[in-house]
Order: sequence, then C-alpha cells, then structure tokens
Amino acid sequence: MLKLDLPAIDPAAPRPEFTTATACKQWVKELPLTNIQAVQDELKQQLELLSHFSLSALERLKTLELMRETVAFIAGELGKKYRSKPLPFSSLEQTAWNNVALLWQTLAANYRLCLQANIDGNAEVAPFSSLITQRTMSCLVMQMLEFGQAYRCVPSAVWRELHALYAFAEAQDVATKRIKDILNREDGSDSCEATYAKALLLSLADPQQLSSRQLLQLDRWLDKWSARAPLSREQPPTPTLPLVAVDLSGESGPAMYTGQMMKEKRFLDTERTAVSLRKRIKFLRSGGNSAEIGLGDDCIQPGCEAFLSMLYRRWCEVLPTRAHNRDSAETAVQLCFAFPAIHFFLNDATPFKQPGETLDLAPEIMEDMRMYGRVTKRTEKLLVARLGYTLENWRCLDQSAGGFRLSRSGDGERISQNLLLALRPEASEHFTLAVVRWLVMNEDGSLNIGTRALPGFPTPLAARQVTLNPKDAGHFVPAFLLSAVPEKKEPASLVLPIGWFQPGKRIHIYGSQMEEAKLVALLEKGANFERVTFVSEVMY
Repeated sequence: MLKLDLPAIDPAAPRPEFTTATACKQWVKELPLTNIQAVQDELKQQLELLSHFSLSALERLKTLELMRETVAFIAGELGKKYRSKPLPFSSLEQTAWNNVALLWQTLAANYRLCLQANIDGNAEVAPFSSLITQRTMSCLVMQMLEFGQAYRCVPSAVWRELHALYAFAEAQDVATKRIKDILNREDGSDSCEATYAKALLLSLADPQQLSSRQLLQLDRWLDKWSARAPLSREQPPTPTLPLVAVDLSGESGPAMYTGQMMKEKRFLDTERTAVSLRKRIKFLRSGGNSAEIGLGDDCIQPGCEAFLSMLYRRWCEVLPTRAHNRDSAETAVQLCFAFPAIHFFLNDATPFKQPGETLDLAPEIMEDMRMYGRVTKRTEKLLVARLGYTLENWRCLDQSAGGFRLSRSGDGERISQNLLLALRPEASEHFTLAVVRWLVMNEDGSLNIGTRALPGFPTPLAARQVTLNPKDAGHFVPAFLLSAVPEKKEPASLVLPIGWFQPGKRIHIYGSQMEEAKLVALLEKGANFERVTFVSEVMY
C-alpha cells in the first residue's frame, strides 16, 4: 500500500482565507498578479495553512484545482529571476528558487491529503483517483524541472515518491486514463503514465548539460511527446531500439537496459518518439521552419536540429564509449576566467597591451627569463596580487585527453554553461583553453563542472574589428589563436569575444606581426566567446 508523507492536521490551526471552493475562486480572482512577490507570499501562506487545516477531501481538491494555474504562473515568473544565471546563485536568486520549490512542495502536500482520503475509502473523491494521483505526480515533475534549472541532482526521495505514485496508479488501473489538465499546453489533457514518462525522458536528457532555454523548450515539447512513450512490464519482443528501463523499487531515474538487476522494472517504449524526432530532424535539415512542426518560434536553426539530434541520441541510442580513457587520480588544478585574465596567464604573466605600446617588464619577470627562460609560479603569484587577477584552486576528480571533471568547495567565480576558461594541472607549466559542458551544484555547496578542452595549442593575441574609416578603429582586445590539429581534422581557429563573428568579416590580429584576418565559419558559440575559422595575410 502507498505510504505518503502527510502534513499534520491541527484542530487548532489558524483558519485560511477560504475554506470553500466558492470563496477560493473569489480570492484567486482578486489576487494582484502584477505584484509577483506579494502573490507568491499569499499563495505560500494559504497553501501552508490549508495543509494543516481540517477540510473535507472534496472541498480541498476543488480548492487546489482553482489555485493550481496561479501557482504555475507565479512559479514561472519567479523562475525568471534565476534561470540562465551562473552558479552559485546570488542570495536573491537563491531565495526565488527556494520560493518556487516551496510552492510546489506545499501544493503537493495538499494533494497528498486528498490522495490519502481516497486510499482510506472516501466516497467523495473516489471518482477522482486518477486526477489526484496525476496532480501529485505533476507537482514532483515541476520540482524536477526546477532542480534542472538550478543544475542540481533530483533527490532520491523525490524519485522514490514518484515511482510509488506510478505503481499506485497502475494498481488502481488508472495509469493511462486521460484527464483534463490546463497546465498541458499541447492538448489540455494528461495521464499518470504520461506524467511519469515525462519525468523519465527529462532525466534521460541529462538536464545538467542543457541550457535554461533548452530545458524550457523540452518541458513544452514533453507535454505532447510523453504521451507517445508508454510503459510496460515486459520488454518488447522485437525491439528496434535500445531498451530503456526504470526500477520502481529504486531511488533513481531510468537507464539503458542491458540486463542489470531491477526488482520492479518497467520498460519505456521510445519507438514512436524516435520516429517523430527523425521526421523533425529531416524536415529541419531540408530547410523547414521549426514552428511548422510544433517546435515553436524560439527554436532557431542550426541549434534546433542539434538539440533534437542530441535528444535522439540520449533517448533512442546507446551512448558511445568514451573516445579517451579517463585518469581517476585526483590532482590540483588552477582555473582562470574572462579574456583579460586568461590572456595574462597565457602570456607569461604579462599584462595585455596595445600593439606598439611599450610596457616596462617587472624586474621579477626579467630575472626569471634570464635565469629560467620562463616566468616562475612564484613571480606569477606576485604579479597576480598586483593586478587583481585570480587563479582559483580546484580538484580534478578525473581527466582525459578530451576534458576534465572538476570540483570546487567554497566561494569563487560564478560559472555558467559554455563558459570559456583556462586551466592548468599542477604538474603542467601550460594552460589549456576549455569550455564548461555541464554543472552540478551539490547540497553541501560545492560545485562540480565538466569541461571540454578546445583543440589546439593556445597562443595569446590582440584583435580589433576593422572599420571603414581607419580613424574610427577601436582598441585591440585580448583574443587567442588555437593551432591546427591535423590528426583530428581540426583547423586553426581564433577565439574571439562574443558577437564578433560574421561570414567574411575582416579583423586585425596581432601576435608577433600585424595580420588582417577574414572570418570564414563559426565553429562554436559559447557564453562569452566564439571560435571561428579564418584566412589571413600579413599587413606589415
């Protein structure tokens, strides 16, 4: 039998603003929706009061149904304060996230009271077993989405409850029953099975590697696609795709099934989803508009096709083995962020200067170059202290030729997905340019990131955009040259500030000599950089 974690009903609990659906409807109607914070405070207070107030199960259910859409609206508005923000969150961003999580938690707590009444045989809510179960599950999925927006792992307790609720829906034979759901933006209906499938597909998509925008898009798409991914106790007799399974007795999400032990396994059928994805990818590849196939106007090429292809790989294919073996020996690594700081450390601890500008070298640098032919780390630390640049100390949990998995405890630079950084293992004298692929904010406040090393050896440059009137030319800014890697078929490339790339655009670059470079193709675009191919010729 399903065991629910229920709030305590207190006969002496303060009375909410409303105790009937009629009164609740009027209360919701009068909420000042232009004042998001005030409405959030009111909703939080009333939901908390309701969770401890003695109320008939049917009246509670009617009340929650009237409040649910407003809760979703306010949660969406509050989410704008922290979505797409770097980690760790500021105090204001963290407060907004906490408030959204609390709204869904208290709404779920009230639905649990209705569900318990149903389990206890309450005749009034017996006809609504599927609705109450789906609503409780939906609150948990909403929490999962917000964990994704904060790059946090879904707690095992949330998975345990979600598994138990789906098992209950199966036992009550209501798992596939379609019910009205105003929060489903596709067809206005949902089911316990579809809600559960949404959580499973969301987990397989690996939210820690998705941007906030991608997560919002995926949330919208799954309102429709999750209904095309049914679950079954038995594996398909002739599967054409790798099997996806989940253990209802476990406390984690789904996985590709290769025969591993699962006490209460269910198989997720992704066949129809795969067909739908392949059709959409083919349509976009032929030049079609994403809005014409239900993806929305905000899904822009070529990113839209790349996102769908990534989802197809994670839902419908066995992930390939790593191209590079990983070394799991923990080591210390130093990181720096932002173009000026990266340029400084790549350039032997020499501050950036305009081409032709004379810059007196620090005596410590001159002495190091005379004695060792390079700047020592001791001198580097002295110069860093003078200029205000920082090197953060991180732990490398494991590494390969393709990247590093790193961890930091304590305060430091705020980090976002696809951020350019430079890193140097303690055993190396050289920095590597890398990009943040994924982030995980742990409960203890530590931050884990996965980085992908950019191909080629980095060389610091100065770059400026070319103008029609040379007198209007601006100052040079830090940039970087990455050497070609023929064995990986990687061309030489420039790493430039965000927003510089246009096909055929000309810029000046200066390393050992002044060159004019013509930008050819955009290889990748990050949070603070663009990596481009180019052709150049010496100017003087």
